[in-house]
Amino acid sequence: MFKNGDVICFFGDSITANGLWMAEVYQTLRKKYGVKCYNCGVSGATAQNALLYLHSQCLIFNPDYVVMSMSTHLKV
Repeated sequence: MFKNGDVICFFGDSITANGLWMAEVYQTLRKKYGVKCYNCGVSGATAQNALLYLHSQCLIFNPDYVVMSMSTHLKV
């Protein structure tokens, strides 16, 4: 699955940006797999404007994996 040195970016809206749920996830991934994790959440991001932030907030880290979580600000 993950290799030592892999980079994982967590990209999303304010739920991701606030990162309250992520501390344990980061710690587990670092200890178990030796990966580097980045919180790339953008408060106020929406499903519609996510691509505006993807490069500047996430892809600059050259991630091996990107975990996306975005839907809380979706307006239908």
